[in-house]
Amino acid sequence: MNKILKRLGNKVVVNGILHQKNSKGELVAFSIQELTMLFLIMRDLYRNELEHRTELESHFEHMRTAWAEGIR
Repeated sequence: MNKILKRLGNKVVVNGILHQKNSKGELVAFSIQELTMLFLIMRDLYRNELEHRTELESHFEHMRTAWAEGIR
């Protein structure tokens, strides 16, 4: 008997394998291609977030420096 470990929206981890329900309501395991695409999308989103955060930090550091120089 399969043990459900974690629910992720309409996705379910069963015995360490990610599944989702199809149109008939049956659990279907993700293919390696689907998992690879999911991984690549998540990786790109994470990289974009880090890049954006670095740009913001640089901008705020510039503003902080300009403000500090204006006080002197």
